Amino acid sequence: MHKRILTCPDDYQRLALRTLIKEQDTDTTMKMCALGLSGEVGEIIAIRLMGPDTVEQQKAKLYDEMGDLLWYAVIMGDCIGTSFHQLLDVSYDEIDRNFMTPEFLAVPIGRINDVIKKYSYHHNNEQRSFPVGIVEQNLAELIERISWIAHHSLRLTIMDIAEGNIEKLTQRHGESFKASYSSDSVKE
Repeated sequence: MHKRILTCPDDYQRLALRTLIKEQDTDTTMKMCALGLSGEVGEIIAIRLMGPDTVEQQKAKLYDEMGDLLWYAVIMGDCIGTSFHQLLDVSYDEIDRNFMTPEFLAVPIGRINDVIKKYSYHHNNEQRSFPVGIVEQNLAELIERISWIAHHSLRLTIMDIAEGNIEKLTQRHGESFKASYSSDSVKE
């Protein structure tokens, strides 16, 4: 296992935000996250259905993709003013544990995408406020599903997934990921 760098869930969100381009507006970021969530869940379902050759390869790929899914979720949470810690604490209707397979990650993502699609269309035609509560509820449900699947499929916690994703981001972005070099970051 790697050295822990996260002391709390919000550390992950803060570090993940370093990878965004600061010139990108919130609407664009929300749409990018909606597309990203859909793409990542598609990859997770593909792993489950057509997975790599071995169980270990499947687990490694699932771990990697769940980190990407978590990244999009916490970035979207930031867009609506909700921290990762708050998303972990949001109360929502009890999830039927019979439906906690990777395929069912698509349920809250579909709802989020539907809200963003409807808001984007109707917002141009009439003044409506963005339904933050609906997105927040579905992000919380998504994170709960990620956490449950991580625990039952990989024997990991949500913070293990976050740590692994930070490790990957550090490798991908190198020195530019460090706060002192992060000139394109949204927030510090």
